[in-house]
Amino acid sequence: MQTGYGRVRILGQSESSRMLVNYVLRLGAFLVLATVPLTVSTAHSWYPIECCSGRDCMRVDRVEHMPDGAMLMFAGNIRVRVPKGFTQRPSRDNDTHVCVRENGDGTYVPRCVFVPAGV
Repeated sequence: MQTGYGRVRILGQSESSRMLVNYVLRLGAFLVLATVPLTVSTAHSWYPIECCSGRDCMRVDRVEHMPDGAMLMFAGNIRVRVPKGFTQRPSRDNDTHVCVRENGDGTYVPRCVFVPAGV
């Protein structure tokens, strides 16, 4: 629209567009950041507090059964020997998990073991 004073801009159109884009970007960033901690905590949310302090429980990649009835559990770079008769709890996601405590000499001992039903 033209007037005697030059070009007339509809007030707020460009500003409201910028505000909307800014709002959408901030909302998107908030949603991404808000879901990251939830994803991390959900992964460990079912471990009992006596087993897990947030970083010491993990899904087991491989289990080897030893002749003496013990199990060797491998989780990433961690290897832990689980003695025969060690209490096994039911896994809530149908995978095997182990919670460990480091001995200080590079070895680990199990705190809790979770196995799928029927294993």
